[in-house]
Amino acid sequence: MVNAALAAQLRPRLEAFEALRQQTLATVDRRARWWVPLAGIGIFVAVLAGGWGITSAMIFGLLAALAGWFVAIGSRAERYQAAVKQGVGDTVSVQLLGFAHEVAPETDPAHVRGWQLFPELQSVRTLDRLTGDWHGREVILTEMAIAYAPGPGAQSPRRSEMADAVLPVSVVETDWPAARGAMLALTPKDAPRRLLLAPQGDGLQPAATGDPDFDQAYATRCSGEDACALLTPALRASLLALHGNGQAGRPFVAIGHGRIAVLFRRDEDQVGFHVPPYWIPIDIDALLARFASDLAHRRALITATLALPAGEPTRA
Repeated sequence: MVNAALAAQLRPRLEAFEALRQQTLATVDRRARWWVPLAGIGIFVAVLAGGWGITSAMIFGLLAALAGWFVAIGSRAERYQAAVKQGVGDTVSVQLLGFAHEVAPETDPAHVRGWQLFPELQSVRTLDRLTGDWHGREVILTEMAIAYAPGPGAQSPRRSEMADAVLPVSVVETDWPAARGAMLALTPKDAPRRLLLAPQGDGLQPAATGDPDFDQAYATRCSGEDACALLTPALRASLLALHGNGQAGRPFVAIGHGRIAVLFRRDEDQVGFHVPPYWIPIDIDALLARFASDLAHRRALITATLALPAGEPTRA
């Protein structure tokens, strides 16, 4: 019934979505008619004239034709998917969760660096963001792709040969008054080895909680005794219980300056609010079912984060 009501609400916008899809399809088709044969034949002739032989010319010609197809597409496919994602995502998020939804918002790398979780942050790409109020607490859920250097450092002789590694995460942020001025960073020990290295000069010191299960699962760094005391027995148990729920490993956690950020890891193919490519007609019922399922998963992450006990710090 809920999906039927949402579908009825979105049907007036379907014409606009379909018009944009048809326009994208026609534009790419028109450009591909020029770029694909131009690139393919051009490279085929050039390689053949260079004396490489017919087989090499055909291989390079086919690769060039494929490159021509990508040139023809350009950013049009992404713009189409973003428009549909914004329209459907807005409706679903507001109606089912009461949250505002934004596609590809501006990203502040300094904010991510402030979590002090990544030794060499290269870039951050934000896919979309939900913001709202949950029982009096401001909540932000952001889908991110965080790129970091996989090697030992920027000065490594092999650094230029390495592609940046990417960590896809769903980040839930909310207030955490118990933290005040303290800072605490938790890196799961099942994370990529590169991420187990502490950022240089972050002022945090390695610490152990004395809880064997927790210390086996997390590398803990604190700004001082007050920060380490935030890891109460109840909070440690709750953080350990966050593992699972379809996640690609234990989450990263940053607590400090009155806020908490829980970075739930996901597989690269687990992209929320996915819109099919422009050559596939929109099935609004199937799309709504997918968006509603993705939103239910995000809601579970929000609920799990807000359930973490922010009790008074304990000290040995």
